[in-house]
Amino acid sequence: MRTATTVKEWHSYGGRVTGVTLSDGRREEVDAVLIAIGIDPNLQLPRALGLPIQSGGVQVDEGLRAADGVYCAGDIALHPHPVLGESIRVEHWEVAKHHGRGIGSSIASGHAPVTRLPYFWSDQYDVSLEYRGHASGQDRAIWRGDKEGLHFSVFYIRDGRIHAVLSINDKKVNEVGGKLIESRRTVDEKTLADVSTDLSELLPTAAG
Repeated sequence: MRTATTVKEWHSYGGRVTGVTLSDGRREEVDAVLIAIGIDPNLQLPRALGLPIQSGGVQVDEGLRAADGVYCAGDIALHPHPVLGESIRVEHWEVAKHHGRGIGSSIASGHAPVTRLPYFWSDQYDVSLEYRGHASGQDRAIWRGDKEGLHFSVFYIRDGRIHAVLSINDKKVNEVGGKLIESRRTVDEKTLADVSTDLSELLPTAAG
């Protein structure tokens, strides 16, 4: 993996790619090339229905309703998240799954906000990654734990509140982090970073 650089030139021999020169001047030999250019959400049907389109998605309300009797979920839904306080569009199957459950509940039991935080996970050999919430480039990253030992969490803070938490082999902190996001309480950055602090003590009590 090479970061902070781009492909400047491809090199080939005998009809196949054999190497690449990067923008920082380095030359790397390669056996195969995978080009990932991403995808765009398919908005053909929403446009045909005359649904409101903005920022690459369909504008929905807090309960994922785009129009009377019409709901949108998953990649195309631009959702004003009732907990995070901002409109987000998340391209992940875990989010789409819970969107579907929320819509089903609204249809069966009455329209209601979909409040579940965006979440995804990935297990790579001995590394377990979990992420909750929705970070942005405006957030400050607060680290907690052992980076070298691959047992840590990163909190993404904006205006004193946690908007997302990314954890490596740190499941308990990730779960508490999600609850702190949902609480919308302001938190002290030094307290978050201090591994001696029991983060569950920062959660509101049942009476509070």
